[in-house]
Amino acid sequence: DQARRRMAREVVYLRTLHQAGAKVPQVIDDNTQQFENLSHRLFFVMDLIKGDELARVVTDAGGLSLESSLAIARDLCQTIEIGIAEGIHHRDLKPENIILRSLEPPDVVIVDYGLSFNEEEETQLTKHSETIESPFLTLPERRIPGGDRRDPRSDLAAICGVLYYCITAQPPALLQPAPHRRSGGSVRQKVKDKAQAEALEALLDRGLAPELDDRFQTVGALIGRLEGVAKPRAEKPRMSPSDFAKQLGRDILKSDRTSQLSRFAECAKPVIDAITMEFRSWRHKIDPFEVTPNSEAYKLQAPIKDPPDVDAVAVPSYRVDLKHKARPFIRAFVYKVFASGTECGLFRVSLGATTTNPRETTFAQVGEWENVCWWNGLAVPDKQIAIDDFQASLNSAMDVLRDAIVQRL
Repeated sequence: DQARRRMAREVVYLRTLHQAGAKVPQVIDDNTQQFENLSHRLFFVMDLIKGDELARVVTDAGGLSLESSLAIARDLCQTIEIGIAEGIHHRDLKPENIILRSLEPPDVVIVDYGLSFNEEEETQLTKHSETIESPFLTLPERRIPGGDRRDPRSDLAAICGVLYYCITAQPPALLQPAPHRRSGGSVRQKVKDKAQAEALEALLDRGLAPELDDRFQTVGALIGRLEGVAKPRAEKPRMSPSDFAKQLGRDILKSDRTSQLSRFAECAKPVIDAITMEFRSWRHKIDPFEVTPNSEAYKLQAPIKDPPDVDAVAVPSYRVDLKHKARPFIRAFVYKVFASGTECGLFRVSLGATTTNPRETTFAQVGEWENVCWWNGLAVPDKQIAIDDFQASLNSAMDVLRDAIVQRL
């Protein structure tokens, strides 16, 4: 009876997901509406997905390139995101359930939704005492009777597990010790670029964290970090806090968010202080340009919108206004610290003058916030990253100012 109900449920979910644009097989015909009539032998017909199991492709290749692995993870994110929007969680994502139609460019289809769950259903197809064990990836919330086996964040952890598998050709299995830091399974053995390896380790630290609240909370947050690994900035934070700091971070996260953000601010303040000192060192050395910090004379046309899915950390932002000595202010940039989960990040956004009249100058936001670096919120980050970014941003702003002046001549 349970198997027949799951079969009927899978047909409904595949139809819903396919119609919503997810990469799953299209159901062509079925009689699963007769699942309660035991005299009917159930069937359903779906598209033949041409390709090979991801598990076989990865095993034969001994692991895929970082670029291909990240692209596969991003492709999976799109289908899982549609499922979350429809209230459908997969709960058993693994390489054997993924068909690779193409590697260049990566194109994957999820073919099995037999253990999936719909938030709107009241059925008890997975009992309270039943566990969902998988030799590929065992998540604590699915292994312990009574654990939350219907949390969409578990599917995000599974995507991170597939990413790890694609790179190393090894299943992550248990989350402790961290699979990507285990002897013989380290991603550094496969990813030789130091910046990419550090960014990937930081992503997997969060994506495969034992605690649900320590993991990625949204698909968008995971996609953003995947893109950051693919194209890491030259300046990347060091994500190597001590075991004690990690434990302390989890304890604070489970207590009071306001207290956590306050502690984050203490650790983040040296970053803004470093930018302030760097500003002073260049203030009189960029003739014929000059810079002014936090100018009160030149206001914003509209408030700057914070990045999505983050909390502001109570560290004063730092704004730098730039002009040519014979011209009005034309460019500015702002640094600000935000937090996501147990991590803090330094962000930068550019501002542009809305008029050339110095008596009426206001600034408007130009583009979106850019992430400079992430670090463990309970550790003091590498200030050199902020210093290097300040110099690069100052050069960029002067270049924009030069172009603006020349165009008006």
